[in-house]
Amino acid sequence: MAAKKKSRELSSFGIFIKTELIKRGLSHEEFANEIGMKPSYLSNLLYNGNGTRSGHKYLPAIAELLEIDLGELYKLLVESKKLSKSA
Repeated sequence: MAAKKKSRELSSFGIFIKTELIKRGLSHEEFANEIGMKPSYLSNLLYNGNGTRSGHKYLPAIAELLEIDLGELYKLLVESKKLSKSA
């Protein structure tokens, strides 16, 4: 019997970023390429916070591209990580 694949849910950080991408008409792949990140790594960051330690180095590029305050973006990522650990 094949194991059921666990469905993934976007983190609160991921929901915020995906919403911003939709507003700007950017695809996941386009956005990842613009900030110099592999699309698969961006998925890990948006869905479950994996890789967020090194993901912090991309926050300035994310903030600049989306025209978002870097401090607010960092707070959102930290809060998202706290929520995912408590789930």
